[in-house]
Amino acid sequence: MAAEGAVIRRGHPLLKIDRKPLVLMYGRLPLYRQLRQGITDGPDVKQWQDDLGLPKTGRVDATQVVSAPATVRVTEAKVDVGERTGPGQGVLRVSGIRQLVHVDLDTDDQALARKGAGVTVKLPGGERIGGKITSVGTVAKSARSGQGQGQDSGETTVDVDITLNKTPRTKLDQAPVDVELESERHKDVLAVPVEALLALREGGFGVEVVEGSATRVVPVEVGVFGSGKVEISGTGLTEGMKVGVPAT
Repeated sequence: MAAEGAVIRRGHPLLKIDRKPLVLMYGRLPLYRQLRQGITDGPDVKQWQDDLGLPKTGRVDATQVVSAPATVRVTEAKVDVGERTGPGQGVLRVSGIRQLVHVDLDTDDQALARKGAGVTVKLPGGERIGGKITSVGTVAKSARSGQGQGQDSGETTVDVDITLNKTPRTKLDQAPVDVELESERHKDVLAVPVEALLALREGGFGVEVVEGSATRVVPVEVGVFGSGKVEISGTGLTEGMKVGVPAT
């Protein structure tokens, strides 16, 4: 049986049943009849011929072949070697080899997820990598909570899938990540770390501008927040000014 994490390509066995290999072949249509010499052509036969590049000879049936659209990665072995199985019992769980991020997005935030929009994914260990939303679900489902995830939390979510722009350095499978979605974009604005904001006694916010050994507080209007920074505007503010932040 292929080990968890193994990458299986066309023509290679996923497992053996009674010492007979179950081979992966590429195609979206499962083998639904025995292939043998003299059988009439059909989409399954053409699929088999395309995969092998050979004329149809001998016999092939569903006990010898499993179909998948492309190369797969084994994500879970559901039985042990030598264990007996029965009809309908799962043996292996596989996935594609392209790394994908899945988000159960609260329906209140659904407007933030637009197909094709860019996102930032923060991986365990702090690595940040860009990605793109490839699909957004249209059917809301109930979120689960509680022991065994069997209780309805009262919240609803939609499925959002994201592909990464490049292969991350972090080698993880099914790991929790943080995803930053863009609500709106403002260009050519002044921004400071969120920690630089000061709550003013008279209300509103300000920043401490550092000019050599002197400092002064300048009232500001705040705009959008993102990636630890906040948009600001105010009289006398210019690009390149230094602002104070709390010591860490």
